[in-house]
Amino acid sequence: MIKTLSIIIPSYNMEEYLDQCLSSLVVSRINDLEIIIVNDGSIDKTRELAEKWHEKFPNSIKVINKDNGNYGSCINWGIKEATGQYIKVLDADDSFEQQNLDEFICFLKQSVADVIISDYLIVDEIGNVSDVHSFHENGLDGDFDKCLPMLMKDTIEMHAITYKSEIFRRFEYHQTEGISYTDQEWMFMPMAQVNTIAVFPKTVYRYLIGRIGQTVNPAMAYKNVNQLIIVMEKILRDYVDNLQDRTSSHNKYMYGRIIKKLPSIYRILLLKSKGKERDRNLIAIDNYIFKFCPLLYQDLESQIIGFMPYHYIRNWRKCGHKGSILLSCWQFIINLVLRY
Repeated sequence: MIKTLSIIIPSYNMEEYLDQCLSSLVVSRINDLEIIIVNDGSIDKTRELAEKWHEKFPNSIKVINKDNGNYGSCINWGIKEATGQYIKVLDADDSFEQQNLDEFICFLKQSVADVIISDYLIVDEIGNVSDVHSFHENGLDGDFDKCLPMLMKDTIEMHAITYKSEIFRRFEYHQTEGISYTDQEWMFMPMAQVNTIAVFPKTVYRYLIGRIGQTVNPAMAYKNVNQLIIVMEKILRDYVDNLQDRTSSHNKYMYGRIIKKLPSIYRILLLKSKGKERDRNLIAIDNYIFKFCPLLYQDLESQIIGFMPYHYIRNWRKCGHKGSILLSCWQFIINLVLRY
């Protein structure tokens, strides 16, 4: 039986969350699902829990046990195993909106679009909803060219995306292994292969924010900023090698995504500039952009902090790639005061 949807679940030490995640997939149409749990060398009871679920639903749940290789390696394994018409990633500490899943499966059965965009919720550990990301009223339906204005307006994240499996037969996709934050790659090169878009008008994904040790935590992001740099370097290389001609809608979308994401790395490093290695990495990216993406290099100079007309990247470059935002920002404010 050909499955409608393959769900890849990267799992590392997720014994506390895996039951809730998998329970949200138990619907009347579960036989249309191919649920691929990729146990990434967990040292807790993740493997035992996954095997129990496989025994309970052997026709729908499969388990891959592998050595630890971090998030990207789980995605790469999952894509190789996936046989469904569509592919979606579900993090093991997140879940699906169970009451809408049967309808979502039926929607996928009838769809021919390259990518399906669906709404998602941000929830806390006890299930309280703190935010709703909704796309079904934004005109995201039809050809990629037609959808470009709304794609540029909305920063679509992986929680909203379900790709047609055929996408991954059009090009060789390999997500960076050994580090975190590679979910950004999932939203880059595969989208360059998308020609048609459809929207499912209900919530599918429940995205947990607030878990201890979660990589999206600002403190963790700063601690692991070198991993963010590696991911952004990969995205930049892909853009330079494959997408830099901005005459197409795909290139404009990818460029817009980079210009939205890249400044956050500059801010993280420049707000708390410590460590020569991290500074060297940022300088290396900046020099790479200068050499291969001159338009991006120029556009980055327009970035400001909040409502203050302080162009932090431009001033950092003027200072010879030295100092922090805070130091040069104070100098900027003092100069303004002295001027007036």
